[in-house]
Amino acid sequence: MKKLVLLLAMMCFSPALFAENMLVNGDWETGTTEGWAIRFNQANELTAATENPEPHGGMYYGKETGRDANWHGVVQTANMLNVLVRGETYPYSAWVRTNSAEPVNIALTMQSNPGGEARYSNIATLAADNTGWFHMEGEYTFPLEADDNGTEFTFYFEVPGSNTADLYIDDAVLGTVGPINAPYDPFVEPYIEAGETCGTPFTTDDINYSINDIILNFKAGVNPATEEGIDPAIVKHYVYLSTDSPSDPNVYQIATLQQTSTTDPNQRVVLAELTPPLELDPGVTYYWQVKQILKGNNGVTFADDDPNNILGEVWEFMTTSPIPTIFSITDHMLMDENGAASYTIDVSPTGNFFEWYKVVGAVDSAENGETNDVKLTDNAMYSGTTTKTLSITGAASDGSDDAQYYALAYNGDPSLITSSVSAPSEARWFWAPNLMSHFEFETLAEGVTTDSIGGFSATVNSVVAEEETAVAVPELVAGTPEIGGNALSFGGNTGTSNVTGNFMTLTPGVADYKDITISAWVIWNGGSAWQRIIDCGLDTNNYVFLSPGNAANGGNCVFAVKRNGDEDSINTTALPIGEWAYVTATLTGDTARLYVNGTFRSKGTIAHNPIDAAGPNNFLGDSQWDGDPFFNGVIDDLKIYNYARTTEQVAKDYLVFKGEYICDMENNDMEFDFDDNCQIDILDFASFAATWMDSYRIYPDSQE
Repeated sequence: MKKLVLLLAMMCFSPALFAENMLVNGDWETGTTEGWAIRFNQANELTAATENPEPHGGMYYGKETGRDANWHGVVQTANMLNVLVRGETYPYSAWVRTNSAEPVNIALTMQSNPGGEARYSNIATLAADNTGWFHMEGEYTFPLEADDNGTEFTFYFEVPGSNTADLYIDDAVLGTVGPINAPYDPFVEPYIEAGETCGTPFTTDDINYSINDIILNFKAGVNPATEEGIDPAIVKHYVYLSTDSPSDPNVYQIATLQQTSTTDPNQRVVLAELTPPLELDPGVTYYWQVKQILKGNNGVTFADDDPNNILGEVWEFMTTSPIPTIFSITDHMLMDENGAASYTIDVSPTGNFFEWYKVVGAVDSAENGETNDVKLTDNAMYSGTTTKTLSITGAASDGSDDAQYYALAYNGDPSLITSSVSAPSEARWFWAPNLMSHFEFETLAEGVTTDSIGGFSATVNSVVAEEETAVAVPELVAGTPEIGGNALSFGGNTGTSNVTGNFMTLTPGVADYKDITISAWVIWNGGSAWQRIIDCGLDTNNYVFLSPGNAANGGNCVFAVKRNGDEDSINTTALPIGEWAYVTATLTGDTARLYVNGTFRSKGTIAHNPIDAAGPNNFLGDSQWDGDPFFNGVIDDLKIYNYARTTEQVAKDYLVFKGEYICDMENNDMEFDFDDNCQIDILDFASFAATWMDSYRIYPDSQE
């Protein structure tokens, strides 16, 4: 049987019609850092390394060490505006890993400068550790000038999930590299999209499984002369496949396919129809490759080892494991008016028995030692507890039945020793819509003020630059006159830099909801850009925040949620300076709204859920970003709900304390409200009547 040495870097033997890799030295095979540079901290070390670990492909890979901040990374030195074409879509691919024993997020980002301000567009994010190389791939569309008029575009990798992990990069491609007449469009069936695996595990004894329904599909290379159709020089295709042994680096020929059609490029290999039929092992990554054998201008077929033949890219697929995999579960849910909601899991074909659990504390695991989650059975509140869909009904509206739920899937009866079980699904919250936190800021006991609803707390804090004097922590002052009592005063930047100032830390979980309302009475005393009223999240790539505005350049009040480097936000005019204002931000589904003093101001799309950006860094008056200033002002009566309050509810929340009425500016479309008092009244009629029968008609002379 013929074999090829498997090179994960793509091999080509045809010199014609290469599409260009837009990255310089993307595979690092120059043995230098040409085309690459360290991002931010030049004290870090960037090298073209050969070992520890082994390269993904070829002889070299890029290695950055000495990182001490999560935005440190590796950048292409070229301005991509001079490289890419606006509006064009480019496939990208890169292999990355770290030296971290635990998975940490690696991000691929394009930075630009529209209007002179930095914009960070996340291209891809994945979790990687030290167990192997991890593949980033997808497509990136270079923005049109109308969408981003920046003059500098920087393509870079960073590790937002760790301040210190080493970053390794290999075989980075932006834009495909390969001859136009190479085999293309690989597809393996049956394909299980949710799990990105192929094949159906088959067993005759409920113990041993194999995959016997795999079909390999691809298309013959394009005619290089016309860039369409089929290359008329193709005579046949050799198809190669790896074994199930991770120690065997080769692919072996399993089939020869003749190119008989001049119009249909589709080729396929049905493994079950080979002689003998070929069965694969489940849960294994297989590599496959196609070599196209060509003929010359004289019509003579080239020898198998002739360099004019075309060896295509190495493709890969993973066969489905017999152990069930839960691919997804319904998102967190608010119950409806009947106290009802339901959760459904998407599971691999081998899942045929199911169990649902209610979380007590944290999800049971060997790591945390917990074993007290409650297995559910059908009763008045739960149904479908042994199916893919759990239904809940009749839950209490006061939130006493709020809980997290997850599922397990089994291949075989769970009571039998031969059954296998999936990892737990992600745990999902079930909530009654309620006010979850209320910080009244009436007292500070040893620097801590408590949430009167949810049991969360806020603790006074401050940081000081080395060369500066210690600062006071936030302190109690007179609160909103209409509410009375106390509020918390924050001093802003009290030194010469953004490093020195005071703030409060909030208990983790305080903003961890799918939908949300954040409201507070605020005096903002102005100052530098990007102050925070509240900022909760994991890091600079995952957070939810509310900013009062930017007095320096007339900037806006901003509500934003960022998830894995992708930020969505809405904004409105900055809050007034030096006076009390009631600011409210809401999010329901993908729709966010901002209100000031009970009045609707702005609406837009925020596609990320605050709970998906959750983390340990939760602040009043401070930011995830070290360079942002501290809040300068006073905060009172902070409330956080696990649902979006309506425009009417927000208005009434304000009217309890101030004002005679609020105009619904979101829905106000009254054409004849001439005095803008949100009501068509006698004064509007008078304005209309004052011009009654006025005419600008022009008639012929006979009618004058």
